[in-house]
Amino acid sequence: MAAQSETSWWFNLGCVTRSELREEAALTCKAGDLIPLGTFLPDAGLIAARVALFLAQDAKPVGAGAMRCPEVGSGELIFFGEEELTELIATSGKVGGSTLVACFRYLLLLEENERRARSREQR
Repeated sequence: MAAQSETSWWFNLGCVTRSELREEAALTCKAGDLIPLGTFLPDAGLIAARVALFLAQDAKPVGAGAMRCPEVGSGELIFFGEEELTELIATSGKVGGSTLVACFRYLLLLEENERRARSREQR
């Protein structure tokens, strides 16, 4: 069996991610609006698992009743600005590891995009 390419792997994972986005948050986005934020090991000392993180740009609600059943920690969606997000990850003791890593990587992505935009303006 041929090894799966990196692009193919992210594409297949993105399909699963869109399904999870719909089930868990009652949101949807186009496949092209899923931005990979990389992977991380949630607890390398205890389990052999890797978590893939994505940014769902331009996600939109899919309508009432889209979540099959509410899960622990699910509820109203709350949106944060960049400063609020930075404060949340710096001070909250009630944020899971996956959320912390995803937020941190999102902030790094914003910083990189701003740096690229400034570089283009200087040319």
